[in-house]
Amino acid sequence: MVYELKKLLGIKGVRWIIFLSFAVAILLPLYFIFDYETVQMIDNKAEVYKGYVGLNARKEYFSKIGGFVTEENIKDEITRYRTANIPDITLDESEYYRIINEAYSSYKDNSLDIKRVNNIPFYSRWKEKIYEKIDFKYKAYDDDEIQQVRVALDNFAVPFYLEFYEHWVIFFKSSFVFCCILLLGVVFCSSQLFPYEKVTHMDLVLGTLNPKILRKMAWDKMLAVSVCFIVLFVICNLIIISLTILPFYNEGWNMQIQLLPGFFTAIYAWTIKDMFFWYMIVSIGSILSMSFITFFIGNIVKEMYLTILLSLLVVSANFSIAYLPDAFKIVKRYMEISPVNGINLFGIITSMHNFRVLGKTFLSGEIIIAVILLTILFSFLLNLILFPRRLKNN
Repeated sequence: MVYELKKLLGIKGVRWIIFLSFAVAILLPLYFIFDYETVQMIDNKAEVYKGYVGLNARKEYFSKIGGFVTEENIKDEITRYRTANIPDITLDESEYYRIINEAYSSYKDNSLDIKRVNNIPFYSRWKEKIYEKIDFKYKAYDDDEIQQVRVALDNFAVPFYLEFYEHWVIFFKSSFVFCCILLLGVVFCSSQLFPYEKVTHMDLVLGTLNPKILRKMAWDKMLAVSVCFIVLFVICNLIIISLTILPFYNEGWNMQIQLLPGFFTAIYAWTIKDMFFWYMIVSIGSILSMSFITFFIGNIVKEMYLTILLSLLVVSANFSIAYLPDAFKIVKRYMEISPVNGINLFGIITSMHNFRVLGKTFLSGEIIIAVILLTILFSFLLNLILFPRRLKNN
């Protein structure tokens, strides 16, 4: 394995991918942080705070309003917004105003007149908006899925808990872009190894060796790429965490994801902590599964550039499912749990697709972990079988 790892790191393109990964892990979160700004009203004067100063000012704001979001809180805030003469700039920075706007606006056009907000209790409105989403996207879900959503909502624990979370938004944005780059990097690296023998004309010599030796060689190749990218994934995400999360300790750790912007209609009973661990596991699993799929393609086509092209087609096909019409619900449903789609955090968690397996119901974000593991296992075994046969048949 050490020899294959040295061979991998000796490829100039691989070193560039490692350099780019570290650059993205450092520069991208810093860009998002220094681009961040918030406005605070002090003595009736708007003060703009940027970067870490702005995030700390926002953290101080959340320390005053954080806690359980009760229906009484929401009702009182709606009454205050209706009756008080509040400047628009204050409304724009008000977290409760954002939550109310996201809850009581129409799912179809996402518009709201605070003066005309109905008196439906907040958590009843939350369920109602999820049903609005189902009605609006009725072609995307079948009757069994909708019934399981209703069961999930009836067993959902409320009230939600609100904490400072905006550093988490920066983390997830940064990590998502980094994982996309790493996914493309793993396609390039994995496409190098199995066609390598043909490019260097070593295939004729290796074809005479014992199949056990060739299987050991295939094992070492796959293990080398896996170790390289697991280490790179862990180190770069630790860098992103150190820049975005550690300065604010564990703030937002226990907040329900439904209070994050854009996640109000999610039906996952997760906190940000749950989403963080899920995303870390699924992302690295998704990257490794794409590596093993690329290995498999390289074993079949035996050409590096064709392997890269076909692998990129697999990636693009998975990322394009969001743009398919809802009428293609069967295709979208199963493509959603494709292992390559694991890094698509927003697309999976905002979906309501679910599956019945062994008498139990699993959401897409839960079952995709099993799909990733099975993909890695089967691709691994197929590559161990195909690599010796390919060299023997040359």
